[in-house]
Amino acid sequence: MIKKLIIPVSLIFFSCTMRKTTRLSQQTPQTMFAKGMSYYKHKKWGKSAALFQTFVYQFPTSQYADDAQYYLSMSYFKNRQLEDALTEFRFFIDNFPNSNYRKDAYYYLAYSYYLKSPRPQREQTALDSALSVISEFKEEYNNANDTILHQFNRLSDLIKQKKSIKLAYIVETYYNMKKYRAAEIYIDLIHKRYPDTQGDETARIFEAGIQKVRGKAYKQIITSVNPVNVPAHFKKYIIRIQRQD
Repeated sequence: MIKKLIIPVSLIFFSCTMRKTTRLSQQTPQTMFAKGMSYYKHKKWGKSAALFQTFVYQFPTSQYADDAQYYLSMSYFKNRQLEDALTEFRFFIDNFPNSNYRKDAYYYLAYSYYLKSPRPQREQTALDSALSVISEFKEEYNNANDTILHQFNRLSDLIKQKKSIKLAYIVETYYNMKKYRAAEIYIDLIHKRYPDTQGDETARIFEAGIQKVRGKAYKQIITSVNPVNVPAHFKKYIIRIQRQD
């Protein structure tokens, strides 16, 4: 009589895991890093992240350690695992002060905060964190080349746009509540902090509306607004204000 050998599934899984771990531990730093880069270049960011994570634990003193840590961070960033990316970019900056990737890590750390920020109507502490990283970078690299500075300046502009729109939503709230003095405080704040932004353009719409309610000249203000620079949500107010009583 032939007896059937029953092997628990958990034992099979454990055996497969052990073989995989053994294979990884037998790889040299060069071969493991090369395999991770192959995954990364082929946009298999989940696999590259897992391999680079293993690398930094197994070979923390390797000549490729900073490379692996940077591409671990980038793998998370590319895969839109922003919380993990934030953690790993910060770890990289704090632990590899002489790496050639350091400036790029600062940029992607700030950019990750920007991407993590919610829609303008909601709370925007992530944008403040992004600006803090940019300030940290500029303080450390006050002689950075034009290319990297251009990237940071462009990111700063995107952040200012989003923060200006956040304030425009506050203006809208007070405007609709007919609390015009409160609305004007935020309108002035937008004009001073964020000139030439979408929020600045939007603020002039409400400025015209308030002037109209008070029976003062408003047409020159409202006609100077460029609808192209106004977020879609606020365009309706241009029509309402221009509408004849």
